[in-house]
Amino acid sequence: SYPTSTVADSISGTTYKAIGILDYETLVQDVTLTKRNFAGINNIPYLFAHYTVASNAILTINPGVILKFFGGCGLDINKGLMAIGGSTPDSAIVFTDYRDDFYGGDSNSDSTASNPYNYYSGWGGITFEDQSLDPDCILKYCVIKYAGLSYGGAAITTNNASPTITHTTLMNDYNGVTANGASNPLVNNCDIYQNSSYGVNNVNKSFTIDATNNWWGDNSGPKVSTNPGGTGQSITAGINYT
Repeated sequence: SYPTSTVADSISGTTYKAIGILDYETLVQDVTLTKRNFAGINNIPYLFAHYTVASNAILTINPGVILKFFGGCGLDINKGLMAIGGSTPDSAIVFTDYRDDFYGGDSNSDSTASNPYNYYSGWGGITFEDQSLDPDCILKYCVIKYAGLSYGGAAITTNNASPTITHTTLMNDYNGVTANGASNPLVNNCDIYQNSSYGVNNVNKSFTIDATNNWWGDNSGPKVSTNPGGTGQSITAGINYT
């Protein structure tokens, strides 16, 4: 839902400056999130709490949209997430914590009083469930930051799911990608660095994950036993990082 006209609307004081999405909302039909200009704020962010995409729905996100999340909350995908941004900075799709003032401004209206690192919690990241449809789960030209900082979470978690993740920045998260069970995500041409734990964590190693042609924060490549000179982001075994 969105008003037909927002011409006379304004936001002032300490009110949050974002389009709020209901907590524990479940999406049951295909929807596309577009850039919105509201109350004089160009490309105002969307602010999420816990949000589920049901097994009969695909959430499509247009280039340049900014999505912010409350601490510990995230996206749970049971069918599809099509987040395909563009190659220019203003067309990347951003998923970040609501305290991140760099993207979308000071959404929680507290000036510099808080930032994601002060709370060591972060948001819950994006989870692709077993029943999600791999061809409908694509992240391209996205930025995902501050997910799962203190509780072993990840920017992207796959539970027996295999989404495609390309040209995406995963940084300042706990893990970049955590692959559980029979997950085999494709992770190519991404920037994966400055995460607290692993860039890619292949938990069960059911497959060798294709994580080639990524930037791991250093020309020497990722830190892993098979790359003794690597000083970049740590990864687990069971990953092709060439």
